[in-house]
Amino acid sequence: ACRGHPIALFNIAAALGLFDKAMLLGIETKAPGTIGNIARAAVDGHVEALNALAETLGKLDKAMLLGIETKDPGTVNSITKAAVQGHPKALVSILDYFSSVENDQPKLNLPECIQDCIRQREYGRCLSIVTVLAEIKKRYPSCFEKVCTNEFRQVINWYNSITALEAFDDILDYIKKTVLKYNTQDTMQWSIGFLSKLIEFYEESNPIVCNESDLNIFIQKIKRYKSQYAHVIHSDKKSVERQLEDFMTPISQHVVASISLFSESYCSLRAKYKTLVGINKSAGGLLHLEQCETLSDAHNEIVALFRRFILSLKDDLSASLMTFCYDDIDNFLRCYDYGEARQLLLDDLQHLDRHHPQHALFKAHS
Repeated sequence: ACRGHPIALFNIAAALGLFDKAMLLGIETKAPGTIGNIARAAVDGHVEALNALAETLGKLDKAMLLGIETKDPGTVNSITKAAVQGHPKALVSILDYFSSVENDQPKLNLPECIQDCIRQREYGRCLSIVTVLAEIKKRYPSCFEKVCTNEFRQVINWYNSITALEAFDDILDYIKKTVLKYNTQDTMQWSIGFLSKLIEFYEESNPIVCNESDLNIFIQKIKRYKSQYAHVIHSDKKSVERQLEDFMTPISQHVVASISLFSESYCSLRAKYKTLVGINKSAGGLLHLEQCETLSDAHNEIVALFRRFILSLKDDLSASLMTFCYDDIDNFLRCYDYGEARQLLLDDLQHLDRHHPQHALFKAHS
């Protein structure tokens, strides 16, 4: 498998998962280096066999693991390298190997490459280092406080909260309200870095049973949220306020549904719509405003601005009574240019009311 021929190893992975402690030690006694070779294959990306053995490896005590490492030096290092590359299951199972007691206090001697990841602020592929540290926090809380930085403490809190949720909508809601909020520059950078790895996590090792379409929509939303939020770092309060001032500029009192294509009012409304599209694309910039603490608040603000735009375009108070959903407005602003949007809004607002039957047709179209 290490030389590019992994099929046989892949085919026996399920059988390896049935091994008990005695069987695993028996094979390693007869053929020293077997576990090491499986671990090295995992480093090369052929991880099925090592993952299958993880539970049984977790049943070996420290002396047994030390014996395996003594006969085949580098076995534990290969398991650790596999974890860094996105496959932490086996390393998590043998964490006791790195533990000891000094002066009646537990101590954890983490592998050097794990320590390097912490120092270099690397979360590991698919959040693998975060997964390992989250397990350390659970099993060795006093040791966790000694090995972890403030950044990893925060990221692990986000990770534990998100992985405890089972519904995509709940995860997205948590991200918008807790991960993506106005904070110090460092913490906001952590948020962006964490989302990048969270996207990788769901793209490559999604733990939630779902159909592919739902997963793709979920991942695309996280990507948009990340892109929107980045503008809180790359913009400033004055530029955001100028954008809002442009949007709030009054429209001529003569605006009616029959506006000429070349009228001044038409051009003014088109500019207002374009500004709203820009505000939505860079929604994170709204976090510079006092009323927007989180990306969820920014989305609510965009809903209010969209409602205001409708009232500027169409003197129809029914828009004030409709229940708008941010996701629908986001789709609308991304899908339609001003000409298309204007026609849809003038013809019938009902398709944007999430409590109206026509709303289902809009969602299917967008």
